[in-house]
Amino acid sequence: MANTRIASARAPLSALNNAVTIPVGLADTVVCYIEGVIVGTVVFEGSFDSTDGVNGIWRATAATPANGSNRHTQVANQAFTGTFSQSAFYAVRTLGLPWVRMRVSAYTSGSAVGVLESRNCSF
Repeated sequence: MANTRIASARAPLSALNNAVTIPVGLADTVVCYIEGVIVGTVVFEGSFDSTDGVNGIWRATAATPANGSNRHTQVANQAFTGTFSQSAFYAVRTLGLPWVRMRVSAYTSGSAVGVLESRNCSF
């Protein structure tokens, strides 16, 4: 199994609509995780027409939680409650998307950093 990191991006997820965005390039997977603690909901999104990772139309995409009982279990968003936000990571299959992001869609409290890593993975 090959697993090669291509790029990574980090940004604060400490307020409503904060986002961490990565240009996917030729990667087939983006690994998403959070450092720190957040209480709120994070959505996984992708864009085919963004030119800078901010503009364009962003649509929900599915992420597979690494702690799921089935690798085909997917979520479009995840509600985090305190320390749970540090205990999991998610994989987004890029499906040819040039941009992927994690965005805070509901925020209650906490201070965290979102991390995205684009990778080529053979499953």
